[in-house]
Amino acid sequence: MDKVFEYLTDRPDGASAEEIAREALGLRGAVGIVATRVVRAAAETDSRIVEGEGGQWLIHSGPKEKDLRASSFLLLASRSHEDGSLAIAATWTSFEEKRGTKSYVLTPGRSEGSTGLLNDLEELARSAVPAGHRFATVRNAINRASRFHVGRESLPAGLCLSRLARRCFPKQKIRTCADIAAALGLPYVEVQDVEALSRSQADLLLGLLERCEERGVRTIEAVQADLQPALTAVDFEAFAFDEDYLDDLPASPGVYVMRDVDGKVIYVGKSIHLRDRVRTYFAKRSERATKTLKILDRIWTVEVEEVGSELEALILEARLIQATHPEFNIQQELHERGEDAEKRDPFLVILPSSDVGSVELFCVRPDREICRVSVRKDMTDWAIGWSRIDGFLKGDPEELEPAELAAHRILQSWIHRNVEKVNLIDVVGAGESDNLRRLLEEHIREADDEAWEKVWRV
Repeated sequence: MDKVFEYLTDRPDGASAEEIAREALGLRGAVGIVATRVVRAAAETDSRIVEGEGGQWLIHSGPKEKDLRASSFLLLASRSHEDGSLAIAATWTSFEEKRGTKSYVLTPGRSEGSTGLLNDLEELARSAVPAGHRFATVRNAINRASRFHVGRESLPAGLCLSRLARRCFPKQKIRTCADIAAALGLPYVEVQDVEALSRSQADLLLGLLERCEERGVRTIEAVQADLQPALTAVDFEAFAFDEDYLDDLPASPGVYVMRDVDGKVIYVGKSIHLRDRVRTYFAKRSERATKTLKILDRIWTVEVEEVGSELEALILEARLIQATHPEFNIQQELHERGEDAEKRDPFLVILPSSDVGSVELFCVRPDREICRVSVRKDMTDWAIGWSRIDGFLKGDPEELEPAELAAHRILQSWIHRNVEKVNLIDVVGAGESDNLRRLLEEHIREADDEAWEKVWRV
């Protein structure tokens, strides 16, 4: 993971899993085994990150570089069975054509047999470079079993045939072993048996490594480095803000608006965590989407507006897009999410507010613009709030503009997805006006309950 690697490059003595989770990944609550699992997950896909002694995580320096022709490789394949057992096949090979295959079956329960098999596999991996098609998945399955049976991981990082093939053949679509074989001009027969699978992958790996040699990549370390694209940073000199501004953005739901140097809105987005979402555009990374690159080339300022809930952010985003027609928003597929959601009689939705002392009431009729009423939890402004709600429900129908029709579709879709946990009152089902008012008062008072808050802060 780029963030973890970048963080460790400045720390030659390494860092603990908790420090990496907190400082590099922004996971303040990840401690103990949770932090360790998070960092291990990052290391699964990045061979540059290794676990050292004492639980410290380091950048892998590795031994003296070894020529590909002088190296041995261990091709691994695995398959889980319905009874909980794990079948593993390991084929070791080299350019000198030394080759052999071993197979293992790990049972679900702890046993001396499984412990011995894993120790044997670990010994093989010490003398050869592990590899496999979609290696991270295979390695994760084996190491998960190893942690259960022997209390440690058996396999270090290795070479992924899929990633290596995409690097060697960037213009070809590579998904399966058959695709790799076709790119190399080799025959390939689909097999299900894990032993046959690991043996066939050995031929594919040697073919890919020969391609690497043709490109001047001639050592194991050079191959691993070639699979890790260089990180690039964003130049903040081109913007009217800096990284400190991004760090100070709120961690709440809301909408962000990006403008160019002339003040024109070029992009509008929404998030349930504004700070994290906006920072993703400017993080140091190896690759960026074409649209993101175009936005970074034009952006001058970023403005945010906090709201109390995901629903409010969705509706505000839609209305801003309709009002400003930003260049980089795909015009509007407009939130065709929800067009098929069920229609409803008038109802009210009770949501958190960006003001912790208030709640937001969304009043909905299919023939009127959505009415949002903010009410204090202490009910000091309830008389005014109820007057607005009652007037809205009794008011005449209106002809809705396209932006408002889109807002209705979004709201209906959101309600459809969250119907089991939403705080919603059906106006018709509530009966007389006095009963509706009483139900609303009860819900607003209950908004002080901690559990109610948690429903909408997830």
